[in-house]
Amino acid sequence: MLPEIINQKLGILDVKAELLDGTTVDIEMQNVNYHDIEKRMTYYLNQLYVGELAKGKMYNELNKAIAIGILNFDYFKDIEEYHTIWKMTEQHDKTKTIEEQEMHFIELPKFLRSNLNTDRKIDQWLLFIEYSRKELLKMVEDKNEMIKEAVEEYEYLKGDEEVQRIAFLRRKYELDHNNALYHAQKQGEAIGEKRGEKAKQIEIARKMKTKGMEIDIIAELTGLTKEEIESL
Repeated sequence: MLPEIINQKLGILDVKAELLDGTTVDIEMQNVNYHDIEKRMTYYLNQLYVGELAKGKMYNELNKAIAIGILNFDYFKDIEEYHTIWKMTEQHDKTKTIEEQEMHFIELPKFLRSNLNTDRKIDQWLLFIEYSRKELLKMVEDKNEMIKEAVEEYEYLKGDEEVQRIAFLRRKYELDHNNALYHAQKQGEAIGEKRGEKAKQIEIARKMKTKGMEIDIIAELTGLTKEEIESL
């Protein structure tokens, strides 16, 4: 749920995504530390996982579920890494892990204090989300076309009326252009099908004529005119 303009207060980001392999993902952004993030994310993760059963699936059909919390505060004080991954692991043999559920926590303040790598995808997107390191973000835009598009979209959302109007007209042109191409393609396909059907009927009529069938009967069965049949 977003406010009308991007820099108004009280905007909430809660994204549910489905990956190509069927994995479901919940993405939450938290600005305020309510000291309950583990319980909150565990609840989201479980809801995400068992929610699949509502679709009438059997247990063995349940897809993997991942919950991602992007935190604008330090939370795990004794962990240096800004990105931590939590799974259910067997306590005697740490190599044995249940892979059906994962929780990821990304702490933005720790990220900003880390050695940033602009070639790493996660660092690229976190630079965009954090949005204060403009010089690094510009470097990332040159390396990642999707980041560049995201920056343009964000600047549009928070831009003034003139910028938004230009962006609206650009989008309108792109939509109209794509729509025209789509209908032209469909029209071309329809013409091609019609021509293909006509060629098929001509071939059938030619065979009928070879067999000595009367032209009136051939015309009735194929839909061709007598003149077209006589010319074969």
